[in-house]
Amino acid sequence: MSTDSRNYAVLLTKKDDLQIVEIPMPEPAHGGPSVRLSILQTKATGICGSDVHMWKHGQIGIFEVKNPVILGHESMGVVTKLGEGIKTLKVGDRVAIEP
Repeated sequence: MSTDSRNYAVLLTKKDDLQIVEIPMPEPAHGGPSVRLSILQTKATGICGSDVHMWKHGQIGIFEVKNPVILGHESMGVVTKLGEGIKTLKVGDRVAIEP
């Protein structure tokens, strides 16, 4: 597993303005039973039609780009850290997500 700690995102700031930016690395959340996050090392992310529509048109339905938004929400990767209370995953598990 790579030890690269850089964290990149595709940021849409307005119609037709995509940027690749480095963002802070999050930590797993701690708290009540509904807060159960893990950290993944993303290996691939799909860009779907809604992402392209937001990029090219600046909106999709009632959702308009008024503030910067990170695109890409269909991802797969490897679990690198577990949040408090996680019992169904372990570090090193390969996962697909649809947040």
